[in-house]
Amino acid sequence: MLLIVARAGLGYQCKMPAKDRSIVAAMLQYSEQYPRHGARRIRIFLRRDGLVLGRDRAARIWAGASLQVPATRTRKRYRSQNRQPHVATGPNEVWAYVP
Repeated sequence: MLLIVARAGLGYQCKMPAKDRSIVAAMLQYSEQYPRHGARRIRIFLRRDGLVLGRDRAARIWAGASLQVPATRTRKRYRSQNRQPHVATGPNEVWAYVP
């Protein structure tokens, strides 16, 4: 089966990777300097340097360069084994205990 395809489309090469190289290099530099900042904050730094780009494009380039802010590790809170911390040893010492 033959497909009808324009000859101009056969030799097409995307120009965006070449266009984005300078932006990716700047993003890498800023991500090393500020490892806890994401694409939104890095975009502000780039705008100050004169590289103006939209937030969707910044996020797309950030994800394409595999730059990711490391996730914070959640810590498990351990419960005390003693369920009733205040034990009355005499009268009027512990007047109320709410579990």
